[in-house]
Amino acid sequence: MKKVWYYINKFFRNKTLNISQVEFICEQDGVSEGKLKFTLSELFKTKEEVLRAYLVKVRYDKNGDSSVALCIKKIAGDDAKLAEEIGNIFFNQSNSKMFLDTMFIDDEKENRIKSVANAFYQRN
Repeated sequence: MKKVWYYINKFFRNKTLNISQVEFICEQDGVSEGKLKFTLSELFKTKEEVLRAYLVKVRYDKNGDSSVALCIKKIAGDDAKLAEEIGNIFFNQSNSKMFLDTMFIDDEKENRIKSVANAFYQRN
């Protein structure tokens, strides 16, 4: 079980999901996603603990709807604080009815993501 943070309708929430069963479908990309990726990259440049970040379409349940997740590979730090900063950026750039899941990933999940998406942020 793993915590996933998300913003929906201006409210910061967290939920615990069994993300070992998450399906990483493809990279989420488009005009609004490009703006979000740029802004998040600027934030991540100030966070030494963030190594890589991916914006990916996911499905948590084989029969469920897809969702969008920001997947972050990091080495340390406060997950909740960073998730809240990300949520504030997302809320300020998006329709208030949209939501974004934020998950902090291990090596196994990152390898699965790499098979369907490229990192939009990578620490040098």
